[in-house]
This record gives sequence, C-alpha cells and structure tokens, in this order.
Amino acid sequence: RSQIARASTGLTGQAQLVSELLDLFGNPGTPGVATPAPATRMKTALMGNAPNPFNPSTSIALRIGEAGRYSLKVYNLRGEFVRTLLDGEIEAGERNVVWDGTDAHGRNVSSGVYLYRLDGKSFTQTQKMALVK
Repeated sequence: RSQIARASTGLTGQAQLVSELLDLFGNPGTPGVATPAPATRMKTALMGNAPNPFNPSTSIALRIGEAGRYSLKVYNLRGEFVRTLLDGEIEAGERNVVWDGTDAHGRNVSSGVYLYRLDGKSFTQTQKMALVK
C-alpha cells in the first residue's frame, strides 16, 4: 500500500501490519472499515404464474437479467404449440405477462396442464400451469 492508502485507513503500527498481511493472503479490506459489496446482476428467470390453477386467465412473472431478444410461448403436454405471449427485444427488469387461456387463433383452450417456456440468449426455462374450467 502507498503512504496515502495507509493514512486513509486511520490504522497505525500493529493494526496496519495485520491489515496488510490480511490483504496479501486474500482478505481485502481493513478491520473496522466497511468494504462495499460487489454489484450483483439480476438473473433471468421465470418466477411462476398466479393464480395456478387458473380460470379464465393467469399472470406469468418474468425477471429479465440482460436486455435482449426473448420469447414466451405456451405449449400443451403433447408439446404442440398453443400461443406466443411475448416475442421481441425486452429490456432488463421484472414484468408480468397475462395469458387469457386462448390459442394463437383466439379460441378458448380446453382444461388441462400447459407448459410455458421462456427462451433468450443463453437461457431457456419451462414451467407448468393448469387451466381448470
């Protein structure tokens, strides 16, 4: 450490030596001096839907950690495409997307379990939801 850094810690003598030794062995920071936590980036995730089971609609919560192109699609349990709820450039942040229980043609779907899948840059996650009529 430079003389300026030593002076700014307010430590002298043995306390300063201990602080420098700790720094050498991978313990950054000075006793009694708060070290700010590193900034953490929000991670992209599907955060579930509510209500579940639902009728007639449900809200799907998303957390987008990094802006980019994402799609949110609904499939039946046979893996057949039902509807696209979101497809495009999305900014980072949290949002809710509502599914009204209709397919890509606006027709009401039948009761059952459906899968919703969020796809993005280096990210894919799928969860289940149930429509009960």
